[in-house]
Amino acid sequence: MAFSVESNNKDLTLQATSHSCELVNMSSGTAPGKRCPTCQANGSEVWVLPGRCCGYCGTYVG
Repeated sequence: MAFSVESNNKDLTLQATSHSCELVNMSSGTAPGKRCPTCQANGSEVWVLPGRCCGYCGTYVG
């Protein structure tokens, strides 16, 4: 699947990648995620992709 975007008279093409490990499980509709421990301790439910930082508080979630 490819998408074309016309911007400033330049043709940009974005290709969908065929990664061996899908981010979203298409059969169940779920994605891998962990709760941010800092936000959880503060009473908030924030989900973060493993290996990324929380978008709300910046805590690394491994």
